[in-house]
Amino acid sequence: MCRYAFKVYKPHLACFGCRKSFRRRLRADVDPHGEEHVAVCPQCAVPMADLGLDFRAPPMSARKRWETIASLWRAGITFHSCGCSGPGWRPATPTALRAFLETRLRDAIEQRARWQDILPRGFEERLNRASAMASFTRQVVAIETELAQRGTKRSEREG
Repeated sequence: MCRYAFKVYKPHLACFGCRKSFRRRLRADVDPHGEEHVAVCPQCAVPMADLGLDFRAPPMSARKRWETIASLWRAGITFHSCGCSGPGWRPATPTALRAFLETRLRDAIEQRARWQDILPRGFEERLNRASAMASFTRQVVAIETELAQRGTKRSEREG
């Protein structure tokens, strides 16, 4: 049963620079008719990352775990789910992160290739195909960028 479908929960936000996590008050509780504002860290005033309701922050002293979470965020991987079974396994170490990102990259490339091969039969299918192709392309670019920042060359992953 989707536990997040029946109740509104406060979003779980994190500041990677300060290594802190917060739950933001809902706009409906504060100012229902006001504008939505970007959540900023109360300590450093940098915009915070919305990591999903299944995010559990590591201790502030766990620098490598925070760096791993920041790397996942930059690659577009968060802790969002419907609440049924959670977002799935997420790596906690840099070594596990590299393998995880490489697997996600291969999966995104395969999915993009599958959508590329689909021959749309109508306007709606053409839109769905274009949307899926764009989504998987964004995933591939984000993960490749993060792997490049982490020092992994594409030629090493492919061969």
